[in-house]
Amino acid sequence: MGLPDLRWAAAADYGLDLTRVLLADSLGEHYAEVITALATACPVILATPPTGLPPRTLDRLTAHLRCTNTVLTPGPGPAPSCAWT
Repeated sequence: MGLPDLRWAAAADYGLDLTRVLLADSLGEHYAEVITALATACPVILATPPTGLPPRTLDRLTAHLRCTNTVLTPGPGPAPSCAWT
């Protein structure tokens, strides 16, 4: 999510099955809602870390990721200030 510079050919060369990839554009203010929705279907999510999300929203998102056993891996960008998994 929000990774326009990801090299898909290189990812496929490393064995990523591109038929099993969901791609979402940068979603700004809807970041937490989209990650929450994706977490019900995707065991691993690679996403650019959000900026400016309230701590309570980050806490709820982290709790949801734990409940769904989803790993949220930050892509390029500033490191998040909370535990993601």
